[in-house]
Amino acid sequence: MSSSVTAIVVAYNHGLFLRQALESILHQTKHVDKTIIINNGSTDSTEDVAKEYVSLYYPYIQNYSYKENRGQLTAFNRGLELSDTTYTCFLDGDDELDHRYIALALHGFEKEKKAAVAYSNTVLFGQRAYSAWLTYPKEWRKKEGSSYTIHSPAYCEHVKYLLKKMNYINNVALFNTQYAKDVGGFIEHDRYDLRHYLWYRLFDIGHTGVHIPHVLYRYRHHSYLQENNQWRVRKMQADNPIDKHILYYQEEIERLKDSPFYKTELVLQRLADNFKCDCEK
Repeated sequence: MSSSVTAIVVAYNHGLFLRQALESILHQTKHVDKTIIINNGSTDSTEDVAKEYVSLYYPYIQNYSYKENRGQLTAFNRGLELSDTTYTCFLDGDDELDHRYIALALHGFEKEKKAAVAYSNTVLFGQRAYSAWLTYPKEWRKKEGSSYTIHSPAYCEHVKYLLKKMNYINNVALFNTQYAKDVGGFIEHDRYDLRHYLWYRLFDIGHTGVHIPHVLYRYRHHSYLQENNQWRVRKMQADNPIDKHILYYQEEIERLKDSPFYKTELVLQRLADNFKCDCEK
């Protein structure tokens, strides 16, 4: 039986990148039934790009805009509310999908009937890709040609609750829409980001996942502070040692980036090792 899919593209000042994100959805080998752009109060050309694509592809592509940035929580839950298909995925407006992504993710669900989440491997790209790559566990990191890739662990019962320690499921994971709504959608947590906490709650009540062993998600890293900015939007307070160290880590990189030693692997590896060690305490 054919499964329907909605792609939610959440964009905040992603005017330079939104076309690439939307084109990566349009060129899927398996048709996406609906694409919804959530323009979260952008002040750049995001709205113009969104309207351009709506004029070409409505009602297949739709646009919902906030006049002011309402934060990730509001944008994500609005997107989930608007999805009425079997499966949903969220794509940030500056990231991209491999053209096989939807087809292979749906194939994963066909093999694993009980799965609530299908996730793939990831390639990091952009100016800060290498430095971001070093922050992932060493066993996940692969250098494939000129690409820095993250190979998430395959799902199994042993891996299932690794989510309590770290998020191995990428941002664009395809998930069962109704299951997500049943657990209350996206909820803020003082340690996990919105998607991470959703995966955790789905697994905690007995749902399972399926890993797609291909690199299907292109995750742009153009600023060391992009995660930090998200936290500020969500008004996260770094009250525990892990969050405090993440903030310290990002601030330390910003201080080092003008140093002549900044691009040396020694400095970056030292920061990455310190980050992982503190998070594992």
